[in-house]
Parts: sequence; C-alpha cells; structure tokens
Amino acid sequence: MQKIISLFILTLLGTSLLWSAPARGGVITFTQADGTTFQGLLKGDASFHWIESDGEIVLFNRADSNYYKAKIVDGSLVMTEKKAVVKSSKRASAFTEKAKESLHAVSKEKREALNTMHKNAQKGDHPR
Repeated sequence: MQKIISLFILTLLGTSLLWSAPARGGVITFTQADGTTFQGLLKGDASFHWIESDGEIVLFNRADSNYYKAKIVDGSLVMTEKKAVVKSSKRASAFTEKAKESLHAVSKEKREALNTMHKNAQKGDHPR
C-alpha cells in the first residue's frame, strides 16, 4: 500500500512539473504560413511564452498561423502588423550556438519587462 501511495505522489509531482516546464533552449527555426522561415529563441513556459528574434519580441497569431513582432505597452505584449522575417540566420551560420543566441536576445529593458510579465503569469495575475 505504501508503494502505491508513493507511486501516486511521484506521478502527481511529475505531472505538475510537466505543466510548468520551461521553453526549449537554443536557436529554433520557425515557419510562417507562407513557408518562409526565421530563427529565434523560445522563452518562458506554459503559463507565458514568447520568441526573441534579432532583438525583437515575436508572438504567434493562431488566427492566420503567422508570427508577428510585438511591443511592450503598459506592461502587456501587443502584437504589431509586422511579420517576423529572416535577418541574422544566414550571417550566423558559422557562429557557435551561444553566439547565435546572443544575436537574437532582446535588450535588458525588454528582458526585465518580459520577466515581470512571466512572473505575473505564473501567479495567474497576467491575462493571456
């Protein structure tokens, strides 16, 4: 009986960890609806996530299956009408993985704002 209870607790713990798993690390290639691609870094977790590409914040629009640049307005992410495009992926081909990641990272100010939104989302205080 104790083994069954222990197994049940481990299963619950494992399941809860899966729900809040961090985003995959490293440079990822994303594909727009028209087949064009761009590279970026997926950040955040299941509660709040975004893409960083060429120093810009990028969000996925489920309505048309495209990725758009976003901006921070009054502590919230707002999707613009500008699609994410290929910039640094070609010039980064010979770089190390860490150097490729630094090409995509957003500014310190944007990162701090995103981290605040991310923390609020984890607490359930940020609308999605």
